[in-house]
Amino acid sequence: MTAAQIIEDLRHEVTEDGHILLDKLEKELKIERCWIPERTFDAALQVLGRALYSETSRTRKTLARRCAHALSVWREKYGSLNAKQEVYADEVLASCVLRAEDADNRFAAVQHNIAQVINHEIVHEGFKRRGGLKEVEIDA
Repeated sequence: MTAAQIIEDLRHEVTEDGHILLDKLEKELKIERCWIPERTFDAALQVLGRALYSETSRTRKTLARRCAHALSVWREKYGSLNAKQEVYADEVLASCVLRAEDADNRFAAVQHNIAQVINHEIVHEGFKRRGGLKEVEIDA
């Protein structure tokens, strides 16, 4: 069993604080999480085709890296994502894939769409709302 597999198994057993520690451990060990969230995977099957079934396909690897990057940025911004935020992240990524369905180069459109939403203000508001975070003004 690899370190990445052990960490993934532990994610199902730990509390929120445990997730924070596992995120730090992954970063320390330079483990790249290469999985595609469920709704995103289903959308990608519809838009990009059966290449997603092969773990060695370039399409799957690239999409997994894009998803991992987006999730990494969001975890850095909002801390360990709670269940509502995880579902929201999956919905956001799935919508990026589905919006590319009518594009000439679907895969390039998917990559572009994901890049566009990572730091989008509407997505930011969605994560804050689901995380219970509130803006705090500090008077100088």
